[in-house]
Amino acid sequence: LSIFTAVIYNIIFVYTIINTATHDLERVSVITVNETLVNANVRDLNHTIPEMPATQSFFDNLSNFGYQQISGAYIKKENDKEFYRISNIELSFNGELMEIKADLTIPLLWEIDSVSEIVIPINTLSRVYCFED
Repeated sequence: LSIFTAVIYNIIFVYTIINTATHDLERVSVITVNETLVNANVRDLNHTIPEMPATQSFFDNLSNFGYQQISGAYIKKENDKEFYRISNIELSFNGELMEIKADLTIPLLWEIDSVSEIVIPINTLSRVYCFED
């Protein structure tokens, strides 16, 4: 296997993992926002995302999505092997907006110049929308 081939495979792999992890965080945040809005009867009047219940719900939903919490990180595994890790998760709330910032650690398929994993910051948002007639 040439170094060029290993680099190309790693780039494709990393790109795929970034998209997968970001998509998972987006799904978890949308579910979290939906779960934590106050009451179905008045939710269209109050769009503020409650911080404490949303924070707990977010981390519960990460576990429901198959992430294992180990030493402050959330690890996604496939075939009992670490696929990627999300750590340093920061949630911030501003009214109807929920922002998630985190570090995504991806083990490379092949070590390149003694680099066996990379860390990439990721960011996603969820917002409450109200559609009026």
